[in-house]
Amino acid sequence: MKYIRLIFLTLCLVAWAGFPALASTSETDIDTARPATIAVLPFVMHTPETHSHIQQGVMTMLNTRLAWPDQVQVIPDGKFQYSG
Repeated sequence: MKYIRLIFLTLCLVAWAGFPALASTSETDIDTARPATIAVLPFVMHTPETHSHIQQGVMTMLNTRLAWPDQVQVIPDGKFQYSG
């Protein structure tokens, strides 16, 4: 009886995990047509000297390197509100 219950639960888990594969292709096509949107959040450099030019350069580099036309859209600095 113990093994029957285990087999039943395993089959239910496998059936439940396979359920998203039954989604219509029209729903998945809509998601792939829209580019992902990301933002590079500000960060603090813990150094004895002030290196604000390096900090700004790293932010610019990350924004340009992460951008991918028609795939990934990077939100420019100052266009989002960060409360942290």
